[in-house]
Amino acid sequence: MISDRATELGYKSPRVIDLAYTTMEALLCTCSELGAVAVVVPSLDHLPVGALETLDEAAITIVTVYPAIARHVERKAERE
Repeated sequence: MISDRATELGYKSPRVIDLAYTTMEALLCTCSELGAVAVVVPSLDHLPVGALETLDEAAITIVTVYPAIARHVERKAERE
């Protein structure tokens, strides 16, 4: 379902990361290494406390499967 949602919005799904076994710091490093612009999760309940703000600061779009929302953020490059 996550891959389907990502594809529906035009994203590739290069890697699935179990957030129960990773830190936000590790997630941000992986996003940076892969050049990821979005994180797709089943629901916002799957994100740890503070993740929305952290991902927003990193200009990472947050996409959920249920409810089907995409929280787009202004890209850093657009601000410069």
